Amino acid sequence: MGRSLSETLLDISLKAKDSNESLAREAYRWADQMLKSTNNYSSNVLKKAHQCAKVLQLKQDKRLYSKKVAIEDRRINRMLR
Repeated sequence: MGRSLSETLLDISLKAKDSNESLAREAYRWADQMLKSTNNYSSNVLKKAHQCAKVLQLKQDKRLYSKKVAIEDRRINRMLR
């Protein structure tokens, strides 16, 4: 449930960016807190978090999620070998 909620909040953030930036930032903040409180990330959710941080111009979070996406991609690639 947590992963699904995080992904939904990130979707809200991405879609609300142009029409309601305060809603976009608040939805991102909630999702970010949820993601940081767990170690169970999916690649799709990490990519959405990175995209949100990029769109909202949050440099530290963009860098953090970029690193996490790269780590997860490497982990997946190792499993597929």
